[in-house]
Amino acid sequence: MELFKSETPGIREYLRNNYTPLNTEKQAIRDSIEMARTRLDALQTQDLLLDSEAQSLSSYIAEYSSLLAPIRRLPVDLLRTIFLDPDIHKKKQQISYKSILTQYKPNRLGAVCHHWRCVTLETATMWAAFEVFLNQPSRYSIDALRIALQRSQNALLSVSFQPVISLLTIECSASDIEMLHEVLQHTERWAMVELPLNEGVLPHLSSAQGRLDHLHTLTVHNASKFDSVETLVFARAPRLRTLRIKGFPHRMLPAMPWSQLTRLCIDSGNDNPSLYHHLFSQAQNIRHLSIRLERLNSETLPQLPILSPHLEKMIHHGPVPRAGMDVLARVIAPALRQLQMINIYHWDTPIMQAFIKRSGFSLHTLVLHHIPVRVNDVLSILRMLPTLENLFLEDLIPNAITNATMEALTVSTDILLPALSTFVLSGAYLFGESQLLAMLESRITAVNQIAPLTVVDFSLPHLILSAASLQRLNTIRVSVTSFRFSCIDQGQRAIVMEFGDRMGWIHELQLEVLQVKKIDSDIFPLTLTKRIMPH
Repeated sequence: MELFKSETPGIREYLRNNYTPLNTEKQAIRDSIEMARTRLDALQTQDLLLDSEAQSLSSYIAEYSSLLAPIRRLPVDLLRTIFLDPDIHKKKQQISYKSILTQYKPNRLGAVCHHWRCVTLETATMWAAFEVFLNQPSRYSIDALRIALQRSQNALLSVSFQPVISLLTIECSASDIEMLHEVLQHTERWAMVELPLNEGVLPHLSSAQGRLDHLHTLTVHNASKFDSVETLVFARAPRLRTLRIKGFPHRMLPAMPWSQLTRLCIDSGNDNPSLYHHLFSQAQNIRHLSIRLERLNSETLPQLPILSPHLEKMIHHGPVPRAGMDVLARVIAPALRQLQMINIYHWDTPIMQAFIKRSGFSLHTLVLHHIPVRVNDVLSILRMLPTLENLFLEDLIPNAITNATMEALTVSTDILLPALSTFVLSGAYLFGESQLLAMLESRITAVNQIAPLTVVDFSLPHLILSAASLQRLNTIRVSVTSFRFSCIDQGQRAIVMEFGDRMGWIHELQLEVLQVKKIDSDIFPLTLTKRIMPH
């Protein structure tokens, strides 16, 4: 039998143009590949792998195997969807030496073959998200920016202007201004924009006024040395819903359509409380608030709480020791459903209790991550939240969770958190295995509560369980929708039990927490892991 030989235009042209063999050709190709492998094995036994025939056979097998690759059968729409998947596009963490950097990787994907290059060139979205690094004059940068804008066609743009040196740099080079004007010619396509509001950029934004009909997300950062960011450019942006602020100006904020904003993210080191008061009093329709503070002068904060009637989700970060809960002490949020408290080093239980009582909300999700809260404080807070359905307690101090906590959570006549259905717990705590198992069994099997525990995710690397306790866990896990439990057995082996799939919204919550979480490489010092899988 002769090896399969494709007719004109030949194998290389077929590979280049993503040719898909006919069904009659596929079997002939498979048979000929098997023949080539048999012949190549024979040459290997004769130690003739460097022979020209052996090299030709190796090339033949590689090329024709590629011709049969399943990915060649993917429709263009599905291939394009894969190309746009965010998991295959890792955003650069370091500033590139190039001043224009697309957030996708169309050039790399397009280098695979001619067909993939055609698909990437025709996928406008892949060219519509990019970063422009200022203070790096380069003709290549301007040309690359123009190419990206041209290939993005009519797709909505996601543009991020990033200063390379520092926010204190206000001098814009001629190259920076040229790049800025290139992007300003497409302001009617702006959907997501990040830019510095300083004296080097503001004068050039006037042409964008009244042309921001598609802008829905705006991120601004400002150099602290500038006192004014007066501009009306963003005052009329009918679709603007999300505002992210990185660093406040000293005196005022840009004019914004405050009444239509629904998501506000603040990452600031400014200690001027009037700016925070201005934000909360103006943005009355905010539903999602994420706030990270470095310092705040609580003595000059307004004493009267500010009502935020539509706030449904609040994430409160406190990355440095001076950050406290002063903002929480000044807000009333009756519609709050999700609350995440992350890295609050100056924890104040009375402020938290007053906030819950003052707001009167029906909270269904609470995340406490890396805060110095003690066991009595935890229990007192949980007793005020009877509607809580999802509880995340992550990396708290050891005496935050004890036997008293487990006993209080065990289903009895007086049920604590009767609606609890999701429980995520991680860290090293002061409770025993018997109290833990009793709590889990009562929560999962009890019939006299509003909802049984259906999602369990426990990471307790310092908890040592006996073989009998592990067997009890193995019995428990099949009764829940999703179960993940990691600990150590008496043989000092790491145990990981997994069952079911985790709910998608849990991934979202975990991601928001992990943005400020430092991974401890010593948390699992043991290398031996035993996985107990479902029967």
